[in-house]
Amino acid sequence: MRPTTDDRSERLHAVRSMRSAEGLFVADGGQRIVHWSESAERLLGHRAEDVVGRPCYEVMAGAKPNGHPICRRFCQVVVNAQRGRVTKSFRVIARDSGGEPIDAVNSIVLLKDGGSEQPLMMHLFHSEPFRPAATRSATAPAAAAAPAPIPTRLSRREFEVLQLLARGLRTDQIAAQLSIAPVTARNHISRLESKLGAHHRVEAIALAQQHHLL
Repeated sequence: MRPTTDDRSERLHAVRSMRSAEGLFVADGGQRIVHWSESAERLLGHRAEDVVGRPCYEVMAGAKPNGHPICRRFCQVVVNAQRGRVTKSFRVIARDSGGEPIDAVNSIVLLKDGGSEQPLMMHLFHSEPFRPAATRSATAPAAAAAPAPIPTRLSRREFEVLQLLARGLRTDQIAAQLSIAPVTARNHISRLESKLGAHHRVEAIALAQQHHLL
């Protein structure tokens, strides 16, 4: 049974009353920020009135220490939440309101109810002094920091599948969009992941962005 409007309102009211010494914000299933705490404002500089309603990946702009994007549409936190799984704590280099890097450890709490609606995702984070990666040797070639080239070029169909994955479409939706069988779409996704060196479709999207394929 889907939660009623009153149920959702009560849940949001409870969320918005939460306080924490650590940075705290809550995003809904559409990755829109529904609560931004005073501690999050203090740590990152963004005011609640400026970020509530915005996509969390735009506000946080987080990446792994190696530069791979973490905060993006359909990130691993969202994918896990859709499957009812909790994401383990992870390190993220976020950006404050002035664009400066913030080295943080982020923990996720899922706030579920008895209905079928996607859970709210509570983010708790604390910042640490930012430690940039060691500077390359002056004799090292500039290309050393560039991502490894893709061993095999993507086919036209694989590129189409990649674009649909980036839009958040499921396998069956991709099959319908391209007028192919679901098993064929699944095979295209598998080959695409293999060519990009990805273990799953979310990582494939991230690697494709790194290689400027999206």
